[in-house]
Amino acid sequence: MFIVCPHCTTSYAIDLATLGMAGRSVRCARCKEVWLARPEDAVEAPAPVPAMADAAGAAAPPPDPADEWEALAREEEDGQPPQVDSPPLAAGWPEDAAEQAQAETEDAEPETQG
Repeated sequence: MFIVCPHCTTSYAIDLATLGMAGRSVRCARCKEVWLARPEDAVEAPAPVPAMADAAGAAAPPPDPADEWEALAREEEDGQPPQVDSPPLAAGWPEDAAEQAQAETEDAEPETQG
């Protein structure tokens, strides 16, 4: 059985007998939160993560990080920069911030009549 920290959701394998009937105060090793772990709050072991399958339905091994790095290195050798599909950071901003600041300043200054 597992107990789960209510603060950071880290789970810990535990023997329910160690909790006793009324529960026991425990402290999370990760976030240091202290809580009362009760036997009725314990959960079953989480389900294993399903393996990825190939086109034929057979379980495929997880991708090798080294292979991914090598593929990225080959792309860089081709001289092509990586393509990033994201909007520019300044999308929708005025073309010239200085011009806008000046216009705002001019609008704020009262005209004097003499």
